[in-house]
Amino acid sequence: MKNINWSAIAVVVAVSGVGISCGVEADLEAGLVAELDQRQGAAVVLAPARVDVGTAHACAVHNGAVTCAGDHSLGQLGIGFYLVGLAPPGCLNGPAGLECSTPQAVPGLGTGVVGVASGAAFSCALRSTGRVACWGSNLYGQLGFGTGAPAGCTNTGNPMLGVYCGSPQTVAGLTDAVEIAAGDFSMCARRAGGMVACWGLNLHGQLGIGTTQPANCTGGTAQGLAMQCWKPVAVPGLTSVKSLSVGSFHGCVTRTDGGARCWGINGSGELGIGATLPAGCQDLDGDGLASLCPSPQVVSGLTGATHIAAGGAHTCARRTNGTVACFGSHVFGQLGIGAAAAPGCSEIGNGNGVMDLCRLPVTVPGLTDVQSLSAGWLRTYVTKSNGTTLGFGSDDRRALGLGTTPPPSCTGSGAMLMCASPVAIAGLSSPVSTVSTNEGASCAAMQSGNVRCWGSNWYGLMGFGQTVPGGCVDSNGDGRADVCPMAVASGL
Repeated sequence: MKNINWSAIAVVVAVSGVGISCGVEADLEAGLVAELDQRQGAAVVLAPARVDVGTAHACAVHNGAVTCAGDHSLGQLGIGFYLVGLAPPGCLNGPAGLECSTPQAVPGLGTGVVGVASGAAFSCALRSTGRVACWGSNLYGQLGFGTGAPAGCTNTGNPMLGVYCGSPQTVAGLTDAVEIAAGDFSMCARRAGGMVACWGLNLHGQLGIGTTQPANCTGGTAQGLAMQCWKPVAVPGLTSVKSLSVGSFHGCVTRTDGGARCWGINGSGELGIGATLPAGCQDLDGDGLASLCPSPQVVSGLTGATHIAAGGAHTCARRTNGTVACFGSHVFGQLGIGAAAAPGCSEIGNGNGVMDLCRLPVTVPGLTDVQSLSAGWLRTYVTKSNGTTLGFGSDDRRALGLGTTPPPSCTGSGAMLMCASPVAIAGLSSPVSTVSTNEGASCAAMQSGNVRCWGSNWYGLMGFGQTVPGGCVDSNGDGRADVCPMAVASGL
């Protein structure tokens, strides 16, 4: 890893790769790739990802090439289609379709990939050329090539499945992407000029395009939104964007001035706009508060933000001084603020004395020297400058990596075990670049170049094959670990 003196240099030229979260946001100070953009005569900073975990699959980048493991029932591993009964080495035909517990190389991408982002049943790769290619489910247009079923794709004829593609498809009209981020059913890309384009499902306004009906968008919602966009659409009003993240149904950016903007669903305060109803937002339940905002809104009171991570129903941001502020749902401790009350926070009436949501950013107590962060469905991770990683939130399916004995600061048990303050991840003894997490699994990109994973090994997504690593559990006796409560070596 290179230590970069940001006050002394203006253009970064070369560094190592770095892992990121579900919804790819770069750890710009820990790892960068710079490509000279001759069209603009300036260095464009590309945001690479070493590993990203989708719902039931995961993909990683090594030396510019992509490998994926896990569920391939909708083409989300990008390895093409196989006849029933046939499977490549390291794969088998499971109840839902083809699944691969050994990482598979994604053909057709070449060796110039610098980042990868994985959603519910699809993945996308960012090339050093600024182009993006996607594969897997295109039910809502999340592959970005438009409509129809080009070569490598299948039209199921089923409106619940739509078209899916077993091989990479080039995203239409996008030639200058420098960062990509995946939501459950949507994608966004930061462009070289500091703007953002998004595509895919827009049911909750998560594309940030307001109430307009741009070309390449179809359908309509009761809230006057386009249902989905089949090709990239510019997010109006977003300029000078520095970093990007997409959660399940909301998106956020930081700007070069240190401010942040968020858009999409706001049911738990994950947009950070406070108890307000800004212009352009909608109150769907009559409480006078914004339920969703289909266009970007300023995150209230957040300054000095360098990176941001959007999760399931919460958001966290890193500041220039290495501290972290979070907002949104805290029901499972995913804001990391413990049980203390804070301005903008409230309890939803369950009487447990813990603040259940915070509509304004709240600083995570005692957390300093943070270099990167990531957010998933019900949990958050931060990595400090020395490579130490801490997590907070839900340990459902052992996805927080607490090991066999949870720390005393954590509460509950089983699926309700949670840690509302930062705790160490068992099995991560060597320095970490960053972490990616989904609903039930997490993976860390190590500074050594390896990957370690923990939590649920759905469909073999951890990529260690038909084995049971030490500390993991094989509950059904098929010879493959189902759950790993601590970080173990991955084949990704």
